[in-house]
Amino acid sequence: SSSSNNNSSPETTEELAHLFDGLAKLSAYRINGQTQQVQFQNPFIQSKFYQQFRKKGRIPTAFGVGPRVRVRTTAPQGSSSSNSSSYNNHDQQQHQQPETTISRIQFSKRRLLRALANLRIFDNACVSVWDFDPLGKNNDQEQQQPTISALTDASPRAVLSLPTLKTLSSSNMPPSRLRGLIGYPIIETAHPMYSLHSDDTYNVAITLKPASSGPVLTLLKETAMGERRVVGSCPMRRPQTPAGGRSGHENQPQEGGGIPYVHSFGLSQNYAVVVVQPLRFHLLRNLRGLLEKGLLQSLESIDHTRVIVFELSTGQVVLDNSIAEPVYFFHTVSTVEHQSSFENKNSVSIRLAGYHKPEIKCGMRHTKERAKIPEGARFVDITCDLSEQKVNVDWIQMQNSNPCFELPVTRYLRAHGGCSGLDLPPQGKHPDHVYAFGAALGSCKSGNDYNAWALHKYNPNRRVLEASFERENWYFSEPIFVADPNGSREDDGVLLSQIYDGDRRESALLVLDARDMSQLALAWTGTRCPMDFHGGFFPAKSSQSS
Repeated sequence: SSSSNNNSSPETTEELAHLFDGLAKLSAYRINGQTQQVQFQNPFIQSKFYQQFRKKGRIPTAFGVGPRVRVRTTAPQGSSSSNSSSYNNHDQQQHQQPETTISRIQFSKRRLLRALANLRIFDNACVSVWDFDPLGKNNDQEQQQPTISALTDASPRAVLSLPTLKTLSSSNMPPSRLRGLIGYPIIETAHPMYSLHSDDTYNVAITLKPASSGPVLTLLKETAMGERRVVGSCPMRRPQTPAGGRSGHENQPQEGGGIPYVHSFGLSQNYAVVVVQPLRFHLLRNLRGLLEKGLLQSLESIDHTRVIVFELSTGQVVLDNSIAEPVYFFHTVSTVEHQSSFENKNSVSIRLAGYHKPEIKCGMRHTKERAKIPEGARFVDITCDLSEQKVNVDWIQMQNSNPCFELPVTRYLRAHGGCSGLDLPPQGKHPDHVYAFGAALGSCKSGNDYNAWALHKYNPNRRVLEASFERENWYFSEPIFVADPNGSREDDGVLLSQIYDGDRRESALLVLDARDMSQLALAWTGTRCPMDFHGGFFPAKSSQSS
């Protein structure tokens, strides 16, 4: 930011990035069960992008998720006058509010060249953190310290020391040793999933190949030792039907071009399910819009949702079907398989936090946009019949609440997966309980009282909201479920959430009993922290003291 001041009308000008384009900053709480103490850290990731910010004093020009805006604030006339001002004038000025004007930064060739040049330093991994070595296999190597990785919705990745949170490396390029990949992964989700049979990690990417016929959906696998390979791939442009022949896609809509947007996916014991929502980005056509408005507002809607299922053992696409109904979403909830040896049928079902309308892609900008999505997310089950090659969509109507939630918990270590040694879910059954960050009951209708938030415990299988936790002027981040190692029920455990108390102006770690959503503990930090997106609970490994 920059500012200029004079005695008559001090003015401050700031250039602000979208919420999703902020500099990557961690909030870490180390809980020592023996001493009952909590240590707090809140460092920036020391990326090249961050170092450029420190050097220039502003966020570098870049292609982002949302728009950049310029905020110009002008203080009331006379607010900087000398101490000789009369008390009456001073009292009058106290009630005058600064004049603020907000303008979107417009496209220019100069900004375009800067954004293109800054691609070489764009390593701002600001969305989530992940442990690619959950069982500590690399810790057996001499002097090897446990690490976690910071991710974003593209290739950039930062590797951090888990004991100290020191940035060990940061890159704007995909990790090396990726076998079988031809092209560049322009999108790689920040929501990887652990295999249900091992500690391997799966993820989904959209890759662009040189001189190819379009983008390719790619399923990736990464081991704890850092080996990455392509499991399977599916071209986004369906092959044309040959003359006098059949392609297998005669009844499916043809893709009209563009790069699909994939935010998350589902993983079961044997399948990866990717719901390619009806949003496309045209890189060359929308290059100006990408710089001016950001990715989310540059996406164009199409009239169908595509569902693709990979078989993990072979990498083969076992279902590729499109449905006429649009399904928009950011986050998956769970994925389960249904098998019937009697009927010789096999199906897989993915549960999403879904939306009927595309306004969700820009719904966090301001009140008018938020009012377009008054109902918030709804649970939606998409069931893929692999035997009949059919897809069914079921929107779940809750009986006792207006859902209005986001950021559903996706990792229930005991309920449906994690890594080796953890229990598998009941056959063919989604988890009973879903914890989510959302609006306080009734406050999301017509966009009213958008700032009233809560943490909710849903039971989508029974179609009810079981419990909630809310406090006036408390603002919650994503809840993280930690299973009780001695528990037996699906909801035996605690929820961890960073909160901000608007009255106290201080952040804290909140601990709730996941069974009844009652407060168990609260650890204040003594400072304010920005809202977090996605995190995780990382149990102590052999080389750590807590």
